[in-house]
Amino acid sequence: MKRITYYIGLHAPTGPNDAATVTERRTIALDFLAGAYDALTVADVTGMWEGIEEPSLRVEVIIGETDYEDAGFTRDEQAHEIARDLALGLDQDAVGLSIEPIEFHIITKD
Repeated sequence: MKRITYYIGLHAPTGPNDAATVTERRTIALDFLAGAYDALTVADVTGMWEGIEEPSLRVEVIIGETDYEDAGFTRDEQAHEIARDLALGLDQDAVGLSIEPIEFHIITKD
């Protein structure tokens, strides 16, 4: 299993950064990620880029390497491509990405 974490700033260097635009960027980012993964953990956080605070998202995904159907890409490559697409689509200088091997268990009530 792997934990993939995206760090996404919601202010754009070349666009408006009013509350409505930030909310729109948040929705775009989450819709995009929800299209790529079955389950996400989302945290609204304050990030800092080049010494300036901004509203940001920290999105975690727990996934198995074998769950990816396109045999042409690994999960790591897919995550890098998603981060690039987010940076481009949200007019960000960069999107942070961490990929960690983890042990993960789902414990049910039964």
